[in-house]
Amino acid sequence: FISIREADEKAKEIGIIRDLKDLKKEEQEMIREQVRLRYFMPVIRKVLDVKDERNYLESTASCMFAYCLLKGARKGYLDESYRKAGVKAYNGILKQFIRVNADKTISLTRFCEVSGLGPGPGPYVKEPNYRRDGSFDYYMSEPIRDNDGKGVGPFIWASLEMEMLK
Repeated sequence: FISIREADEKAKEIGIIRDLKDLKKEEQEMIREQVRLRYFMPVIRKVLDVKDERNYLESTASCMFAYCLLKGARKGYLDESYRKAGVKAYNGILKQFIRVNADKTISLTRFCEVSGLGPGPGPYVKEPNYRRDGSFDYYMSEPIRDNDGKGVGPFIWASLEMEMLK
């Protein structure tokens, strides 16, 4: 998916959703199959294509996808099946990642603290960082934390989308 903008003078940001109605039927089916197979599970593993006991359910992308699906369906960019997937993802987040603490506060859990790639060698890199090589071992070495802003924000937005469904 790519970020696109509407062609009118307001140039409203649509986000990472592309209107499936504009795609050829074969392209729509390919995307739907990828959705079914990998991306819009109730919750998403840190590294999608690796089966390893160290892999874990990670909340950041789950929150982002839930929000994207719910809003995309509400705005008419995606069809009803995506709204249903968004509801399923949101309920999976509630089940897997919400913890009530001893002091009665609530935490959203299991965020990868940070992950990225590089920098590799180049004219502006004084010392390459080969540890951030994109490997499974690298991703599993990154700390896991609770209540991380890059996931809490999309969770709040997804919650607001769920409220609009009522």
